[in-house]
This record gives sequence, C-alpha cells and structure tokens, in this order.
Amino acid sequence: GIDAAIKKYSNATEHLWVQEEPLNMGAWNFMLVRTYEKYTFRPIGRKNSASPATGFKKQHMREQAELLDSAFNG
Repeated sequence: GIDAAIKKYSNATEHLWVQEEPLNMGAWNFMLVRTYEKYTFRPIGRKNSASPATGFKKQHMREQAELLDSAFNG
C-alpha cells in the first residue's frame, strides 16, 4: 500500500501525487481525504475541468509534456 511505498523512499523530502486526469477527477480527491492526516502530497495534474480530456490532440500532448516536466523536474 501507500505506507510501504513511502517507507521504501524514506529519504524523500517531498511526496508527489501525479495523475493525467484533472485534479477534480481521478484518484486525487480519494487519496487526499484518506492520507491528509499522515502524509502531505503535492498534486500534479491537469487543471480542474468538467471533461477528463481536452478533445484536441495538440493541447493534450502539450499538457502531457507539462505534467511530466512538473513531475520530474519540479
């Protein structure tokens, strides 16, 4: 579970939650309410939206690149 994953990286100074969906969708809200007392995650995801996808390939690819850059490069 999440405890084992975090324990495995005990030297980490920050915990990220990365998801492709907008932050008002997907697992972020589910995890937030179940872990907020124990862990602090910095969420990385698309901005809140009524739709899980943009509908435009170029915009999706740009957002995908931004998500990965945020996750791996801060």
